[in-house]
Amino acid sequence: ESTSTFYVSLTGGTRAPREEKAPQSRPTARSPDEPLYADTLPTVVSAPECAVYDDCSASQEPVYEELPEQPTQQHREKKVLPFDIPQKSFFEGASKADILGYLEDAKVRGLENLVSDLGTVSFEALAEDTALDKLPSSADVERNDSGIGGDRYAGPLEHSTNGNSEEQRCADCDQQVTGDEELVCPKCEKKRTERREIITEIVQTELKYGHDLRIVKEEFYKPIETAGLLTKPQLHEIFLNLDELITVNTSFSEKLQDALDIASEQGDEEYTTVDIGKLFLSAAGMLQAFQTYCVRQANASLSLMAQEKEKELLRIFLRVSQMENTLLRRMNLAAFLMAPVQRVTKYPLLLSRLYKVTPHSHQDREALRDAQLRVQLHLEHINQLTRGTNPTKIWRRISSISVNPRRAPANLGVGSIKLRKMALDLLRWNRDETRFVMAGRLLVAEQQPYGRAARFASLHGLLAVLGRPNSNYRPDLAHDNSLLFPRNTGIRDGALLLAKEKAGKFVLPREPLSLGSCIISCDPELKDCFEIQEHTSKEGFLFKAENSMETREWLKQLRYHAKDLGSWRRRRNGMANIMINGMDRY
Repeated sequence: ESTSTFYVSLTGGTRAPREEKAPQSRPTARSPDEPLYADTLPTVVSAPECAVYDDCSASQEPVYEELPEQPTQQHREKKVLPFDIPQKSFFEGASKADILGYLEDAKVRGLENLVSDLGTVSFEALAEDTALDKLPSSADVERNDSGIGGDRYAGPLEHSTNGNSEEQRCADCDQQVTGDEELVCPKCEKKRTERREIITEIVQTELKYGHDLRIVKEEFYKPIETAGLLTKPQLHEIFLNLDELITVNTSFSEKLQDALDIASEQGDEEYTTVDIGKLFLSAAGMLQAFQTYCVRQANASLSLMAQEKEKELLRIFLRVSQMENTLLRRMNLAAFLMAPVQRVTKYPLLLSRLYKVTPHSHQDREALRDAQLRVQLHLEHINQLTRGTNPTKIWRRISSISVNPRRAPANLGVGSIKLRKMALDLLRWNRDETRFVMAGRLLVAEQQPYGRAARFASLHGLLAVLGRPNSNYRPDLAHDNSLLFPRNTGIRDGALLLAKEKAGKFVLPREPLSLGSCIISCDPELKDCFEIQEHTSKEGFLFKAENSMETREWLKQLRYHAKDLGSWRRRRNGMANIMINGMDRY
């Protein structure tokens, strides 16, 4: 039977057919020293002649289907990470005899002496090296995993814009935009892109953190329990409330993923309708689960080290799993057990970054600040519980991230959190409506008669306001040099608290200064100082911060928040021309 032979090159093309009665291999003359590579020979494909020529002659359509320029909504990928794909466990379906036999075989092969420089992670090094010493820029996206391993989040996400030739106002900052700009100005456009990246990072890292928790459950806890390497009390002492962490993570991850899916279905590619702060505020049980784990994690690590030294089969199991189980990424059990500690200490940083790029008019902005403060208070409470009872590694780890590294010396130190607790008890304001604007050290002196030098005392200052800010609340305008007039910003009250620290406790030397009854001014003759005078008691004080930049920041924030408080600041039925209006009345 006659056949046609096609020679298919490596590039995918076909040579002209040639008829022959039967395919025969023809040896090619070559040097005896020349190696013969299989991938350099042509591939022989035999097929009936009529069928091949009929298909080639009948089909005139292009081989490849043309893709549309813009993908439709149906083809848009909604899921952030495909962690729902099940992965087979290393010891899935293995019985106790199977696991023990495998460990005995590993012992014979000498794997108990095999140590991997890549896989072995020191507990002390992990607790110290993962501390964040500086806040990264918005362009650098943080690690895109649960805090362990080598994966990193790659590149900014794409963003498409549509031109608009009409003049309009920016939807975020209310500034005028013209030309081919869209609904937002270029500055706000960049912030929207950064906000989308941070939200995506929060969801991705939460999913990967949950994936690591399930690895601990499936690859360590269950095989150890099945093989009888540890008893039930010993397992609970090492793995603590692992099941509770998995439960709260599953619930929180589903809420985050649902929020992104709903935004994608509504065509919100910038995630402007995603409220991360409210989701964190609704997940109070998650913080309690983290607290239970972190307080006892140091003792759990010591118990694991003791059991590993005492039981040879457990030591072999951990090393064999680390070296031969690909799901573990060459990480040991101690590294995986640090994942919850690393995750909870990363929340304040993520929320702080998201808060900075969220517009002032956004409905989730205040919820982000409240969520950040709530997480920091939980971390400080964990510090208090672990101090003096457990090794200081966990306490140092949490302290290193529970504050903002950029403003830790002045604004968000650990002491300021204690001062905030005292302020809430002293002012008796609603906790949900209380906002802390600034905190830091201030040099305070009472006004002296002319000719006498002022004696400054170092105190801790805290600026707090009460109310629910609306769209008119724009504290960023305090940095502008333009005139600001009283407006209804939703702030009902404000106070400046001054405290002195004695024996680790804060003491108030005087009552808080109410912004509604204070006149804040700056005398050019007094360098790097500003004055606050309480017009009811006629008391006056001089203030200055540790440097001139912080002094100006305090002055601007105090002026901005005081201008809307106190009815005496507003003109009482004032009119443009009093004489003319008065003549018309009478």
